Amino acid sequence: EHSILMQEEMESDDEESDSKPKPNRILMTLLASMGCTYLLREHVDACKACKAAFTPRQDNADASEAGSDNSVYASSLRIAMQLGHTDTVLYMLKMLPLRDINMLVNDRTLLYHASYFATEGKGAQVAERLKCVDLLLQRGADPTKESPFMYRYPLNIALKVHHIPLLRMLLRNKQHK
Repeated sequence: EHSILMQEEMESDDEESDSKPKPNRILMTLLASMGCTYLLREHVDACKACKAAFTPRQDNADASEAGSDNSVYASSLRIAMQLGHTDTVLYMLKMLPLRDINMLVNDRTLLYHASYFATEGKGAQVAERLKCVDLLLQRGADPTKESPFMYRYPLNIALKVHHIPLLRMLLRNKQHK
């Protein structure tokens, strides 16, 4: 039975046997950007190439570097964070190997991205976005890892916009390390 969730598997059968199947960047990014966590999970479970892309291997390079399979995961995760699809972000972060928790995406750590986007919005939306920061910290993200970007550290973001809940979360976590 043909399904869009299996499309990459079928396309990869047509490729030369020695070439590695490529993840479907468009479908993965679309599902993440629309917050379709269930469909994203179904797709990743069904497609070996996409599953491999969703378990990035960090080699100190920026994971969003064009052309790498890591870029599919990195860009999909960043977009889901930016658009506030917390369930999708949490699903993707739980799949991330702990060794990659401090990976760079567009020259910023995942904790930097999550902290920055947590400062946008109001009330319940901010509380939802803070769940991403909390999960990253629980999984070992380092709030003192520098991002070669505007604010450099998540703590600087919290200070710049006077975001007390984020500031407390980052400081509380650093005290426990």
